[in-house]
Amino acid sequence: MLPFEAERQGPVGFEDPTTPVAWARWTPFTYPFNLSGNPAATVPCGWSAEGLPIGMQVVGRRFADAEVLRFCAAVERAMPWRGRIPPMLAATGRRLELESATTKT
Repeated sequence: MLPFEAERQGPVGFEDPTTPVAWARWTPFTYPFNLSGNPAATVPCGWSAEGLPIGMQVVGRRFADAEVLRFCAAVERAMPWRGRIPPMLAATGRRLELESATTKT
């Protein structure tokens, strides 16, 4: 998983206008599941020594979308990340506002 700003086409250094499918350069672990029809999700599962989030890709059998989402929800309950802000974001003074689906009205 490579973070990048929403305004960009991809992570810095991975944008190659000569590549016919530019997104394939930074998503090598996602397109197999798009092709196979397996549900997949990425969920934060820990933190590096530098305080950056580490992600885990979860893949289920075909048509088992609900199982993948339940598993990801269980990981988030076991390893809450909502209040954590990576140092690089905190240094900018920006605040990440996250709202849980369960608190929406």
